[in-house]
Amino acid sequence: MLILGAIFNCLDPIMTVVAGLSVRDPFLMPADKKDLAESAKAQFSARDYSDHLALVRAYEGWKEAEAQQAGYEYCWQNFLSSQTLRAIDSLRKQFCYLLKDIGLVDHNSETYSRWSHEEHLVRAVICAGLFPGVSSVVDGHLKMLGGYLEFFMKPELANTYLRLKGELEELIQKKLLNRMTSFFQLLDW
Repeated sequence: MLILGAIFNCLDPIMTVVAGLSVRDPFLMPADKKDLAESAKAQFSARDYSDHLALVRAYEGWKEAEAQQAGYEYCWQNFLSSQTLRAIDSLRKQFCYLLKDIGLVDHNSETYSRWSHEEHLVRAVICAGLFPGVSSVVDGHLKMLGGYLEFFMKPELANTYLRLKGELEELIQKKLLNRMTSFFQLLDW
C-alpha cells in the first residue's frame, strides 16, 4: 500500500492508514457514552462509511489541534486516544524514513502527496494494498473475491487490464532495483 501511495502521489493519507492498521483503534467507545462516541466517529466517516478515511480525517484534525497546542482537548471532545494518535504519528515518520532509504521517495516527500485529497484514488490504493488479489481476469471475465462476483467484459478491455497490471508490477520492480531513477524516468516521460 505504501509503494502504491508513493507511485500515485497520495502517500500522506496512505501512511496514516497503514500506521492505523498497525496499532489499536484510536476511536474510543466508553460503555457509558457509546452513543456519543459513535456519533463523533460518524462525523469523521462523513457519508462514505469508510473507517480508513475516518482515521485519516481524525488524524489530520489531531495534527492541526496539536499545532495549536489543543491536541488533548481535541481527543477528549472526539473520543480519540491521544496515545494511539501519537503512535500513528511515530509510525508515519518511520515509514517516511524507510521509503526514503529505499529510494521510493526523495527528500521532498510532499511531492508524493499531491493527490492526497482525491478520495477515489486513495480508496483504490487502500483496496489494492489490502486486497492485492481481489480481482483477476480469466477468459474475458473479471472475477472478484475468488469468483464470488463475476463481471463480463470485452476481450480488448480484459487484455488492457492485464497489460496495465503487468506493467505496474514491472514498474515497481524496476524502481526497487534502481532507486535513483524516478518513476517518470522509468516511464520515459
